[in-house]
Amino acid sequence: MARKGCYKKSRTNEINTKFVDLVSKLNVDEKYEKAITAALGDAIDVLVLENDTINPENLQEIIDSTKERVALIGKSTIESIEVFKTFNEDGIVGWAPETIHNTSEYKDVIDALLGNFLIVQDLKIAFNIHKKIRWR
Repeated sequence: MARKGCYKKSRTNEINTKFVDLVSKLNVDEKYEKAITAALGDAIDVLVLENDTINPENLQEIIDSTKERVALIGKSTIESIEVFKTFNEDGIVGWAPETIHNTSEYKDVIDALLGNFLIVQDLKIAFNIHKKIRWR
């Protein structure tokens, strides 16, 4: 997978750009893994640019190092966001970022990728909440 190739090149200094493999930083309870994986979708393979913003130079370095698709996000370009609304419904576990136990170092990236996803106990609850939100 291209993500792994870029990540490895980053760690062995074959390229100057330093990445963090976000999925390896996620500490999620097993019962929520499927929901978090579904919410992340293709972003499950995202590489976080560790201490820099994405710019033409480091982007070109990535393009030159692989011919495959790579998902990138710049850690320093993510602003802290507050997307969580309050829901008082039975069966709601919480917002997706609240189910992840990790250091605050990647909180803004996790909030940006998962902040709009609500984790619920089952599909019936998900559909009931969807109906309520849709008609507001």
